Amino acid sequence: MPHPHARRFSIPLSIWLSLLGFIAAGFYLVDVNRADPLHPPFRQPANKPEEYGIAGEGIIEGRNGNFTPQPIRPGRVKSVYVKAGDTVAKGQALYKMDVPELQALLSEANADLKASKEAYLHAKNDEPDLPQQRKPGSHQLNALKAQVAARQAKIRELQIQQSQSIIHAPAAGEILSVNVRPGSFLSCSSMELPPLSLAASGSKQVRVDVDEVNTGSIRPGMAAIAYLKGQTAHSFPLLFDHIEPVMHPKSNLNGSSTERVDVRVLQVIYTFKTTPFPVYVGQQVDVYLKER
Repeated sequence: MPHPHARRFSIPLSIWLSLLGFIAAGFYLVDVNRADPLHPPFRQPANKPEEYGIAGEGIIEGRNGNFTPQPIRPGRVKSVYVKAGDTVAKGQALYKMDVPELQALLSEANADLKASKEAYLHAKNDEPDLPQQRKPGSHQLNALKAQVAARQAKIRELQIQQSQSIIHAPAAGEILSVNVRPGSFLSCSSMELPPLSLAASGSKQVRVDVDEVNTGSIRPGMAAIAYLKGQTAHSFPLLFDHIEPVMHPKSNLNGSSTERVDVRVLQVIYTFKTTPFPVYVGQQVDVYLKER
């Protein structure tokens, strides 16, 4: 039997809680430092051929680049004649700017021309009936005639400006996108989204961005192969066209004057023939260039 005067020893609750906290922290650290299992990629990356040592990112464009026809002066859009996916001929009307001020100036110029013609004809036809001292001299008739010619030239100038309010297709091709609607205001700023984009008919090209660290290995005529993004089974050969002899800021940088640009690329242009699978303008591709 325990001694009646023996003192029972008990561990305080705070110590139990501390021990549980240490144990929980230990389990947490073990779980955090455990390596995650490796999962297979959702899509297998493109298999780079051994002899194709230089990699670059490419984007598919219309031949000779995409066209973005813009007006020569700012204003509001009056009418849009095309939509994305339309096929257009060279010279076809794409959209029209609203130029009410030109119409007003043209009406005023026509009225001035009419008055000038009447004054010239009046002076010329009435000349035989006037006394000798009141007959207009040849210099006065010449001045009136020159005024008529000047006002005719002004009307032709205004008519040309009015015809320029209709924006035409610079080449036959396909409308890629339309970013304007009737009533939209165009400021003709280079930072503004282009009113529309047009790809010329015929073959397409690939604009390849090669990092500046690899530019020393780039040579004219290098063979290349392109893979569609995420579709390793779809590849097609490229034909060298030319190298643009200027370095560009990498396209994912905005190029503003306050931005530090650390990555520049050399752009190499390749063309390709018809592919057995569909490709689209603006589609990204992985491109590998043959070093030797």
